[in-house]
Amino acid sequence: WATGLSLSSTARLLAFTESGEGAGEKYGVYVRATDGTPAIRLGDGTADTISPDGKWVTVGRAVGNRLQVLPTGAGETRTLEVAPLEKIDRARWFPDSQRLVIVGNERGHKTRSYEVSLGGGHPKPITPEGTAGSLISPDGKWMLVGSGDGPPSQLYPLHGGPPRPVSIARDEGV
Repeated sequence: WATGLSLSSTARLLAFTESGEGAGEKYGVYVRATDGTPAIRLGDGTADTISPDGKWVTVGRAVGNRLQVLPTGAGETRTLEVAPLEKIDRARWFPDSQRLVIVGNERGHKTRSYEVSLGGGHPKPITPEGTAGSLISPDGKWMLVGSGDGPPSQLYPLHGGPPRPVSIARDEGV
């Protein structure tokens, strides 16, 4: 029962969650090369996203004020402290595989996007409160963001300047 699929930018490694009987009570985070070699269990939990370089997988939702990041090869699991965030909705990688954009909020504040380094440190706000997104352009210069529950409506510049409006076409027949 594999779910939560995430593909590395090279399309050579796939991360996923196994939640079937064989995974156990806590589910399992796995990676598998796309060449057909067997899957490798990295740890307990649910796979969120694999880093573009294929070296790390974020584990589902944060527990408390911590976000777990598992290595896909040799190395130690990293636990990123994300205080003062009380809730994390999602985490996605920047193209450099060294930083994450986290969508969450601090107690008493609206959701926004934050930057967190794989090396540690406190979350740094990227967007104003009430504006959030996690899809970053391949060059790392733009992030697709929205406000509230609606679809994304702006390209937000990550290195300064005004946001650009975008229009998402919808095909109602799909």
